Amino acid sequence: MQNNVLNGIDVSVINGDIDWKLLKERGIQFAMIKATQGHGLGIATQNLRLFTDSRFSENIRTASKEGILCGAYHYFTATSITEAEEEANYFISVLKREKDYVRLWAAVDVEDTDPPRFSGRLSKFQLTACTRRFIERIRAAGYQAMLYTNPNYLTYKFTPSAFEDVDIWLAHYNVNTPMTIPRLKIWQYTPSGRIDGIAGDADLNRGYFTLEERDPVDAIINACGFMPMWRARMKEFEERYEFGDEFWRRIANEL
Repeated sequence: MQNNVLNGIDVSVINGDIDWKLLKERGIQFAMIKATQGHGLGIATQNLRLFTDSRFSENIRTASKEGILCGAYHYFTATSITEAEEEANYFISVLKREKDYVRLWAAVDVEDTDPPRFSGRLSKFQLTACTRRFIERIRAAGYQAMLYTNPNYLTYKFTPSAFEDVDIWLAHYNVNTPMTIPRLKIWQYTPSGRIDGIAGDADLNRGYFTLEERDPVDAIINACGFMPMWRARMKEFEERYEFGDEFWRRIANEL
């Protein structure tokens, strides 16, 4: 494990009103924010298909304003390759509206329901294929893809070594250290944490990455002593001349 562990949180509409300023003061450095979902599962959403978390825009904009680095995630329910593509395309369309705020990963959340429903009923080969297709779509759209899952899924629900090329966000509870896997970037170590700024239980995470490696524009700003306002100007250059993070990363590596 890296020594420079970051403190993070993940949230959705179920967390209600969030005091992002207070979370920042309490040491939260990054957040993964629910953006979208495939099929609805709860009473309020059971008839919905492809929908946006009603707090997504508010959460990602307010957290970013407080200096918290944000990523986004999609709750996966696809039962076929076609549905996986539809869910990925919908996720991408929602992310585009908040493109200036998505500075970490675009993650796909693949986990259990009790009893198993939708993607939870697929064979390991079907589930692996559908998840891979979703990730391929995310990458093709220019986002850094991530898989959120747990040790049970990695061991028994997916085909072996299927995601060794993908950054992992692992839910692994009641242990001192998470399961050892390639490319572990975020460890969700509890679903029932307590922290000022959120009423009730909170998903708390540890990040095994640096802020600079995830956002090369920040690395340049910090290294050169630029004011944060330069971020918007650099993004304007990026869009005007059609270059992206790889260009900034090469510059950052030379500083």
